Formats: sequence, structure tokens, C-alpha cells
Amino acid sequence: MSFFIEANYEGTKQNRTSFKGYHTIKDIGENIYRIAPPCRSLIALANPDYAIYNSVHFGYSVPDPLNPDRMFKKPFYCIHKVNYKTKKVEVQCPECAKIAEVKAEMDKLKAELTKEGHPEAYIKQALSPQFAWLGEHNLDRKWYGYAKNLAGEWNIFKLGHKAKLALDDRMKRTFKEDQIKGLDPASGVWFKFTKNGLKGPNALTNVEVLKEKIDMNGQKVEVVKTAPLTEADVKAIEGLGDVANVCARLTFDQINALVNSGGNPEVAKQVFALGTKVTTTSEPAATTVTTTPVPTTTGSVTVTTPAPKAPVAPKPTSQEIADMDADKFLRMFAKS
Repeated sequence: MSFFIEANYEGTKQNRTSFKGYHTIKDIGENIYRIAPPCRSLIALANPDYAIYNSVHFGYSVPDPLNPDRMFKKPFYCIHKVNYKTKKVEVQCPECAKIAEVKAEMDKLKAELTKEGHPEAYIKQALSPQFAWLGEHNLDRKWYGYAKNLAGEWNIFKLGHKAKLALDDRMKRTFKEDQIKGLDPASGVWFKFTKNGLKGPNALTNVEVLKEKIDMNGQKVEVVKTAPLTEADVKAIEGLGDVANVCARLTFDQINALVNSGGNPEVAKQVFALGTKVTTTSEPAATTVTTTPVPTTTGSVTVTTPAPKAPVAPKPTSQEIADMDADKFLRMFAKS
């Protein structure tokens, strides 16, 4: 089945770079999933993996064109970039800067009120506007892949970094100890995720391979429950959104316009109309840009948006992709 490529069971490298509903690891209840091996845009990553790390900002909404009284949340990618070798920030994110500013104001006010001897309930009430703003302007950092539940329903699978590491470790140990490739399209397995019930830095997720009992020579024997993938699974994954394209990708100026607007829906509407989606295909980069003034509550901000992309060849159909061998499929994503 050439839609997928082989996963790395020797130790997955970490790759750091809105849909309606996700598969997630719930605090209570059943968390059993069949994870898809690297496929679609995940194959085009520098180090192909079964998931991609996304940092997504929330806090801004645009009006529904059919019902102006209804608002749609519009998340966007965080552009904050740190060089972990030099420990220097290479790209500043205006929304991250605003979040830091609100947190600093909250810490300062809390210290002042505490020094004045106010009770905890009073301080909590005084800080409620900042808490509410920070809750709305959440920066969500998660890994995004594809997974199927026991009911056979495929969806985007969203998991935290600790859970990703636990899954990587389980796959590595299962391959080393039992020679089982957990994501293999022909003989993969189901993974069972269990949370320890704690929050914050003490929160952990345990990952085990699901087993079942079968009759063998008149006795019940426990074996690994396999989950081979079919063409129906491939079509289901193709019908989902792209995990490398979960929200708008905005420029520094566009994000700055949002922040300076104070959440003005009309500004957000114009900014997101200019925003672009991330792509992992090897299209030529734009060499020119256009600028568009965006009004704000205090004046106007010039928002930069990339020039239109050069025409590209028609994309192959789903059937053509399914029939391709692995080499031809990978060449579609080769860098020019």
C-alpha cells in the first residue's frame, strides 16, 4: 500500500514546524487508537514522522457572512522561532509578546494587592479580566497525526508532547522486544492510552499495545490485536484535513494588526482574508509582495501578504496516488 511510508521504530525524531473535532486522549474513558504511519504531507517533512508539531494561537474571531451575529474562531500559527543552539529568538511573534505583557501586568497587580493585604478572593476577582483574556488567547502546542478509534472512525489525532514521547517509546520497545512494527499498514496494532489523572508537570500518559484473547487448541491465549489497513482506510484519511495545514499562516504584520486592533472583528476579517495556508509541496517561493492597509482602532497598519504562487501541474487523483509505488509518491514532494 504505497500511500504510506515506513515509520522509524529505532527512535522517532521530533519535527517542530481548524478542523471540527479531533481524536484526543481523554481524562476518563476509552482511549484506544490505530495510528496511521507517515502519509500525505507528513512524508514531505525533513524527517518524515507520523505526526507534526503545531503551535496555534487562539483569541480572534470573524463574523459569519450569513449571520453577522454569529462569530467564528480563527486560529493561526505562532511564528515565534528560537535558535536552540544560540538560545536567541530569531523571529518575534506579536501575539506571544502580548501574552507576555498581560502576564507581567497580572503578576505586578497580584504582588501589589498581596502587599496591601487583600484577601485571596478579592485578588482573584481583581485578576479575573486578565485570566479571562489569557484563557481566550490560548497558545495550543500539540502533535497532529491521523488515527482511527475502535468504531472505525478516522480523524485528526491531537496529542501532547509527553504523550507523543510515551508513544514513541512504546513503539520503539515493541519493535525491539517483539519485532512488532506498530504502524505497519499490513500488520499494525492498536495503542491504549491511559492518563495518570494529574495536571501540569506531573501529568503522564501510559501507552500499551492492546491485546485480545483467542481460542487456540481449546485454550484462551492472549495475543496482540492487529489492525491492518485497507483501501477504505486510505480513502478515509484522504478525506480529512491536512495536519500540516490546520489554520491560517499569517505574517508578522498581519499578526501585529490583530494585536493592535484589540480583537476588532472587522480587522480580523480583513487579516484572515489575506492570510495563507502552509504547504509542504515544492512550489517556487514568491519573490515579490503586495501590501494592503488594514484599519485598526488607532489608525491603520500595513499588512504584507505573499504574491500569488506560480501555476502548478494538476494534482493526481486519489486513485492515481493509491496506485503509485513508494518512490514515485515521494518524488512528488522532492525539493527542486
